[in-house]
Amino acid sequence: MKSASARIPAGQANLGTDLSDDHPISFKYDAALVSADGQLRPPPASGSVRLDGNNELQCTSCHEPHDSQNPSFLVVNNTASALCVTCHDLKNWGRSSHSLSTKTWNGTSPNPWPHTKEKSVAANACENCHNPHGAGGKQRLLNYAAEEQNCYTCHNGNVAAKNIMAEFNKPSVHPVINNTGVHDPMETTLVPAGANRHVECADCHNPHASNPGTRGVVGGVSGALAGVRGINLGGASVSQVTYEYELCFRCHADTAKGPSVVSRQFPQLNTRLEFQPASGTNSFHPVVSIGFNPNVPSLKSPWTTASKIGCGDCHNSDGSPGTTPNGPHGSAYKPLLERMLSFADTGANPGNSALCFKCHNFVNTAWSRHVEHIGMTSCMTCHDPHGSPNPRLINFNPNVVTGARSYQAVGVSHGTCVLSCHGKEHNSTAY
Repeated sequence: MKSASARIPAGQANLGTDLSDDHPISFKYDAALVSADGQLRPPPASGSVRLDGNNELQCTSCHEPHDSQNPSFLVVNNTASALCVTCHDLKNWGRSSHSLSTKTWNGTSPNPWPHTKEKSVAANACENCHNPHGAGGKQRLLNYAAEEQNCYTCHNGNVAAKNIMAEFNKPSVHPVINNTGVHDPMETTLVPAGANRHVECADCHNPHASNPGTRGVVGGVSGALAGVRGINLGGASVSQVTYEYELCFRCHADTAKGPSVVSRQFPQLNTRLEFQPASGTNSFHPVVSIGFNPNVPSLKSPWTTASKIGCGDCHNSDGSPGTTPNGPHGSAYKPLLERMLSFADTGANPGNSALCFKCHNFVNTAWSRHVEHIGMTSCMTCHDPHGSPNPRLINFNPNVVTGARSYQAVGVSHGTCVLSCHGKEHNSTAY
């Protein structure tokens, strides 16, 4: 009997008896499997990768134990995942950053690629995230069981230029660390309800398709959101988002949970409905279409009433543009706002309401009483920034504005209010 010292020492080469963290073997690789999976190439009829006599994939499909010309006795050198893509056929993979990026590790611990000898993102390719033997996340052969950790190893500033991991330590974040093991890319519903409700990096980014491309139009999607599913304005699923808001609607529309950040006279937690332009009598920030009001004199250049914006123009990482990662990963300002916005019943100014002052100049003669009002209370007291059934985004905060609380637009830059605010009664008061 061999002594224990003659056995393979602990490490990646020692597979043990539990193969659930290794690439599967002894399964039939045929046309039926290719059809069911949807991301496989036809069974190899010839070439380096070979099936056994029963058309099953075995260890010897990838390894040639009598030929060591390639690392790990592989039948094909796996630089750039040349062996992996012999069988796996992922849509858009050839244009993705994980397939093409020449970024290298800067040497700061931890090592993003501890199980390979490759030196760049493109050279590691599939193995940036996956490990064919000894995977930490068994179901998808991910390097780590915690989904976000597979992203953090490169997106911590040590490989990718921007440190996205640090964004998730801010006061307002998309809570990717709250769940582990509940996300599945094959989920039949876009946003599972109940205990499985979650957000992970892969809910917003497709790692097999994501690329550095810029968005073509305002409100469109950049390469970072390529190949991601969403919900359109009508509430239907789309296999690949065309507009940024379609991605946001996955969680912030029909499955949205409360409570609202600000109490509203007309509460609406479904953001998709807030932005509906169909009625022509409601108002909304121009995310899904340009607005109805042709007269908004407070707009700063280059914004006009013909402009559209994206969700990310307000919800984004805080910090100087270009210095922090783009996108709503984390922010110092809730709820994931790019700039400060006070919700308190205190006077609004370019400091505490920087988000509104980013696009609007309120020191104008469009409405002579506007400056007086924002000197006393927050923009959010009267206006609902997503949308309102009233004109001009009027949707009062009932914790501040009491009484009948009604507003009616009367012509250009004029309206009437019936309400009580700060102890002052407004009874069809005209402005």
